[in-house]
Amino acid sequence: MAPMMRSALALALGAVLQAPALAATAGHPIERVIGLLQDLGKKAEQEGKDEEVLYTKFEYWCTNSKKSLDKAIAEEKDTIERLQDEISSHEKNIEVLTKEMADLTEEIAELGAAGEKAQAERDEAAALYKENSDAHTATIAAIAQATAALEKSRTETDSPTLNLSQQKVRKVLELLGMHVTESQRGTLEVFLAYEPKERPDTKAAGDYEGHVKKYSFKSDSVIELLKELQLKFEDELTEMNTEETNAINAHQLATKARDQATAAKQASHDEKDVTKGETEGALATAQADLQSTQQDLEADTGSLDSTTKACDVKKAEWAQRSEVRENERKAIAAAIEILAKATGVRTEA
Repeated sequence: MAPMMRSALALALGAVLQAPALAATAGHPIERVIGLLQDLGKKAEQEGKDEEVLYTKFEYWCTNSKKSLDKAIAEEKDTIERLQDEISSHEKNIEVLTKEMADLTEEIAELGAAGEKAQAERDEAAALYKENSDAHTATIAAIAQATAALEKSRTETDSPTLNLSQQKVRKVLELLGMHVTESQRGTLEVFLAYEPKERPDTKAAGDYEGHVKKYSFKSDSVIELLKELQLKFEDELTEMNTEETNAINAHQLATKARDQATAAKQASHDEKDVTKGETEGALATAQADLQSTQQDLEADTGSLDSTTKACDVKKAEWAQRSEVRENERKAIAAAIEILAKATGVRTEA
């Protein structure tokens, strides 16, 4: 457009220089120049209006684009802040869950070790009980046999019967071990040391009767002692059985409670493990969303910068073009005015 305007001005200048000659012959050549300049002015004005429409649309796009980008950037910043808080919360929860699971694992291991120790102690106690129970049972049986043999020897005082009784008592004494007093042991040892005399002739019948009475007295005291010891061992065995039964029941109750505690802790551990897995999944999602949102923010920030620059450049160009167009319009109007005055040609208002 600018070259065309320059041509129009140059034509106007040439027409001014030839104005006297043109006025002498005919006025229509200047009128044609003026008409041409008027047409160019109108065309320039229309092109200016068309460009203004286009620029207005572009300016509207700039405004809306920057507004949309500003809104998107604000939302993305809010989203980033929220996601960062969410990620921090997930990481803290995972840390807490991991520690709680480790503590539960340790507690379960401790319960297992306590169970193994308790079972070993129970097995040891059961073995000791069996040993003592068997010993007491054998001792009671031996005492009963010795007592029966002694009671029989009270009526049968021959040497074989007495020897059998002494054998039974000797066995009892071996089984008793440290379970008798020195006095009780002495009574039994005296009986074991007793040696019967041969049955005398008839003329010595009185002496034999005395021997029988003496032996009967000793056997009676031994029988009473054995009965007392049997009762003692039976009471001890009863008490031993009761204690073992109570120990078994207590062990079973403790084992049941420990198993229930272990099951509860294991269930809690498994539940926390599931929660931890879900939290880790949510964390991964939040981290991915954060990365994506940060990329969107970077892209939108870049778009806003480039859009702002493009709009500023276009605005500057529009201002410059508007100024140039206005100057051209004024130049054409001035040229027309000059030509009209120089030639006396009338122009439309």
